[in-house]
Amino acid sequence: MKKLWMIVIAAALFISCNKEEGDKPITLPPDYANLKVGNYWIYQHFKIDTTGEETALDKYDSCYVEKDTVINGKTFYKMIRPRAIYSKYVYLWRDSSGYIVNTSGKIWFFAEDFTTVFDTTYAFGAGDTTYVATSRMVDKDKVVTTPAGDFVTRTYQIRYDLEEWLTPYSPRFSNMRFTKDIGIVSETLDIYALNPFYTERRLVRYGSNK
Repeated sequence: MKKLWMIVIAAALFISCNKEEGDKPITLPPDYANLKVGNYWIYQHFKIDTTGEETALDKYDSCYVEKDTVINGKTFYKMIRPRAIYSKYVYLWRDSSGYIVNTSGKIWFFAEDFTTVFDTTYAFGAGDTTYVATSRMVDKDKVVTTPAGDFVTRTYQIRYDLEEWLTPYSPRFSNMRFTKDIGIVSETLDIYALNPFYTERRLVRYGSNK
């Protein structure tokens, strides 16, 4: 009988230990993209001059996640983001263990890597290089102010190094500033080689229509 009780106790301890191991919480990477069908963001435009002075413009736009789609067995979300000149960007993004990537695997964001250059692109025109664009993460935990409030952000930045024959305004920077559980709260709009000013969209409100 004593031997039987020892076996029962040992079995109970084994089950208890395995339950504790199985009950350990799984730590998921923070969600900076907020990619859910129906999510939307309303932005106001701001003009920024060469001295850094900002002017709020009476112009607003909306960005939204239109739908999801499966490509090669992976779910991507179709995000519609208007451009400055009456057109729109269409992004197909997915969150892959904290990386935001598109269908070709290009990285558009990663919250924890501020050293790696994710992408380098060369542009050519008139028989010569016009610019080199490099993308990486910058400005860890930078606080930015928008009409919706102040947000702690992490920034995906594209740096454009333009040739001197093309423009005196180089380098230029395009920033997407992400906030955890919200998404993009500030974004640089189209950049023009001969225009030294920047235009940004900044968050007014966000939510879900579901």
